[in-house]
Amino acid sequence: MGLFQKIFGMKNDAAWGEFNRLLTVYFGSDVSLSDIYEKMRLFLQREGRNVLAVRFGVWAHLYKTKAYYTELTGHPEKRIEELKSSGLDMDDELKKRILETEQYSIDNAEKWIRTLESEEDVDDLCGKLLKKAKQVDQVAKLREIVMHHLERLPDLSPEKVAKEVDALFA
Repeated sequence: MGLFQKIFGMKNDAAWGEFNRLLTVYFGSDVSLSDIYEKMRLFLQREGRNVLAVRFGVWAHLYKTKAYYTELTGHPEKRIEELKSSGLDMDDELKKRILETEQYSIDNAEKWIRTLESEEDVDDLCGKLLKKAKQVDQVAKLREIVMHHLERLPDLSPEKVAKEVDALFA
């Protein structure tokens, strides 16, 4: 049974304790953090806490986008050049496969960033989150918040995001 499946089988207090533990020891990548926030969103919705779930859905989206942005700005072209000139004792086939994998990562990151930063994707996210929260009248404001923080990546302040999202429902 997977980690998140175990959590979803726990009683609420135990599950939230496990989520909080995961956040303190998360696996060191923004993708992992995005996954944790996404599962927390789902758990909140399961509990009927749909307004609070909006914050976690936005965090999941922003951290996922940040992860791809980091992958892209982590100088993958430099890594490719280092591999080409490494002088490591690798046969040409292995070098070719490694270079193809690196290029795939670059292409994939570019694709996901275009998707995750698109107004269409952000509108879809906001609409789904707010529909569950019965707050669809806030779509434009939530879209503005998400787009604002997407434009500032890789800088991301979850506290600021939470404050802005929570203010929509105050």
